[in-house]
Amino acid sequence: MQVRSAESASGKEGRPVNARREIIEWALTFIVPIVLVTLLHNFVFTFSIVQQTSMLETLHENEWLAVSRLHYALNEPATGDIVMAYFPGQGDMLFVKRLIGKPGDEIESKSGRIFLNGQEIDEPYIVYPSFDGFGPMVLGENEYFLMGDNREGSLDSRSLGTIPREDLYGFVMGRVFPFDEMRWFYR
Repeated sequence: MQVRSAESASGKEGRPVNARREIIEWALTFIVPIVLVTLLHNFVFTFSIVQQTSMLETLHENEWLAVSRLHYALNEPATGDIVMAYFPGQGDMLFVKRLIGKPGDEIESKSGRIFLNGQEIDEPYIVYPSFDGFGPMVLGENEYFLMGDNREGSLDSRSLGTIPREDLYGFVMGRVFPFDEMRWFYR
């Protein structure tokens, strides 16, 4: 009875098994995808789950968002963007808000309406306005003013203060779950 090795059965007769090479191939099979996913997550895009009601009716609790980490490396933040930002004084905790003002803008609130540089902002997404007034205030260099769409139920720049550019975590590209409510947010 003749016994053939796995190598001879596969046509690799005469080649000894190289354990080191086999270990490297298996390691690369697992390490390369893990490194790629980590790089994509940290520098390109990620997913986040809404855990608050401050963006009602635009976003609801437990919806999944696609967030671009790369967008603000290539583009300037724009008024009206929905953004993820680091919550002031809370370490790595993130929150989602709408960008209302950027450096150099003058912001004021009167009778539930927001004025940017003297012009009223058209905000068709506001269902729950706030009738608290503030301002006018001029944003300084590297200051961004964020507000939730649910103005009465939002902890935002009105009470937390402005957010620096480096605390803008990413641009919310869209809602990806639940699937029947998937929506992309374009500029």
